[in-house]
Amino acid sequence: MKKWNYVICGRSWSGKWIIARYLHERHGAHLYRFSHPLHAILADMDIPNTRDHLAKLSRSLRENFSEGIMGYGARTFIEKHPRELIILEWVRRIHALEGWRELIDGIIWIEASPDNRYARIVARGEKSWEHLLTREDFDREEKLESEETLSWLRNIANTVIENNGTKEELFKKIEIFIHEQH
Repeated sequence: MKKWNYVICGRSWSGKWIIARYLHERHGAHLYRFSHPLHAILADMDIPNTRDHLAKLSRSLRENFSEGIMGYGARTFIEKHPRELIILEWVRRIHALEGWRELIDGIIWIEASPDNRYARIVARGEKSWEHLLTREDFDREEKLESEETLSWLRNIANTVIENNGTKEELFKKIEIFIHEQH
């Protein structure tokens, strides 16, 4: 049976994780989040899990080991997991695709307006600090290195899905995409 590997990407709070969870629950997709190793390192070192710390850790790993270091785990994950559908989320840099891009069946870019993304983060509160985020803080985070490097991904995406509506509208678009691909 063919294994389908898709990268879901987009700016922060565009809806990537909700799509990944939906595909997991609805279609049995196995999920790999590029940020997982970073979160684990911060937790193991008892360092607060903030976007700033994630960005610094990512930069340090890339500078000291390889620009493509975050992609090494993705290749191993894809090769070891037998599931038919694998979703990889949180790719931020082109070098992260090195060594495993040939294993990807498609790159899906999730597009959402800054106003919608800001409203989502404040309402969601997935992380303890999110409900406290001001618009000024949000706009400052939009300028982080990890956000600034995303435009190349949108340019190489096979599919762009707009997510400025309801969850139901988004899930309908995802179902159309899945049925067109399979």
